[in-house]
Amino acid sequence: MLCRRVICCTPALRCSLIATAMNTAVAGASGFVLSKGRSSSFIGRKKADTVHCYKWNLHSFILIPAAIFLGQAATAAHFDTTFYIVQSIELLAGATNLLLMGLNMRDGLKMSDKLRSG
Repeated sequence: MLCRRVICCTPALRCSLIATAMNTAVAGASGFVLSKGRSSSFIGRKKADTVHCYKWNLHSFILIPAAIFLGQAATAAHFDTTFYIVQSIELLAGATNLLLMGLNMRDGLKMSDKLRSG
């Protein structure tokens, strides 16, 4: 029963991965738009953090290949040790990605003066 559920969920996970990648790009672009004409240590730190996040590029190096591998393995019903190791790595990378997006959102709200520092 569990295997059938995993097999049914993999196409939805691939679509959500694409949506998350697009949201990350929009978040980065909106940060640069909000920072135009401003100069402060916060803005400089925010830009440096954004560049650092994209250097790691969780989507290209971890999440997308893991999603493809897990989708193929689930479709073939190969739930072995490798499957669970890759899934654990993907979950850790996904949680890290959500944390980075949350920090980015917090900083964006600070930049737009919708969130008070403190």
